[in-house]
Amino acid sequence: MKAGSPWNPGGSRNTLHATLYGFTLERHGNADSYGHGGIARGVNSEIRFFPSLDTTLIVFSNQDNGAYDDLRKNAVRVIAGER
Repeated sequence: MKAGSPWNPGGSRNTLHATLYGFTLERHGNADSYGHGGIARGVNSEIRFFPSLDTTLIVFSNQDNGAYDDLRKNAVRVIAGER
């Protein structure tokens, strides 16, 4: 990965969170991912692809109690091997 590339916009090799054409690029541990999600009253969704792991996470929820965000964050940590 080169500094200044979409996967590494700030030049740092340890952190990543950037938006490119509506997709969010993120790094969790050593696993890069890209995806898109959204929240509206009563509806939450996320699709995230981890190319190096050949894994896709899809989360849909119809709750406004915070369960969606906890589920999404913990699922990403498990997939990326951070948990």
